[in-house]
Amino acid sequence: MTTKSIILEEAIELFNKNGYTAVSMRDIADAANKSVGNITYHYKKKSDLICAIVELLYEDFQSLNLKTDVSLIDFNEQLKTMLNFQKRYFFYFSNMIELRKNYPEISEFQIKVRKKLIMHFSEIIENFEQKEIFRTAPGKKLREHLAKGIVLLMMSWIQQNSDEAMEQYGELINIVWSILYFNLTEKGIKLYNQVVTG
Repeated sequence: MTTKSIILEEAIELFNKNGYTAVSMRDIADAANKSVGNITYHYKKKSDLICAIVELLYEDFQSLNLKTDVSLIDFNEQLKTMLNFQKRYFFYFSNMIELRKNYPEISEFQIKVRKKLIMHFSEIIENFEQKEIFRTAPGKKLREHLAKGIVLLMMSWIQQNSDEAMEQYGELINIVWSILYFNLTEKGIKLYNQVVTG
């Protein structure tokens, strides 16, 4: 593991535990067993470190390799994967609005990821329609609105429930399914009963 990787991992752990505003470069140096000079050699300011973590987050997000041609069970597993990803970067997801205000480059990143996720969920919904698991939406816009609703719910969950969010991920998945349930066909309800509730 490189020095930069060690610094990033220790910073993520401290930010998740104590909140990124409460953690100093000295705290990160101590946790990484490095000097402050060593930390600032790689990341001059805490803002540089935070932006590097967001870059790492984006790389990790892309490596999730989320597919759109999936079964209901695969989709359920994808939801769990996304939530585990949020747990890894808890400080980021619980402070998305604040980070967006403080760092313009993070705002651009958030817009890019949100668009990708909306497109991803829209394609899954369309795939489920083609497989007759979901009722066909009267128009592309409705499909996109449903996808947006899921993305907004998932992204805002930690911000709204930060103290208990980590323990309530099962509830979040249930809420996502309760939104999607009304789009299921008879065939879809049978699969849902086997896969999600079975």
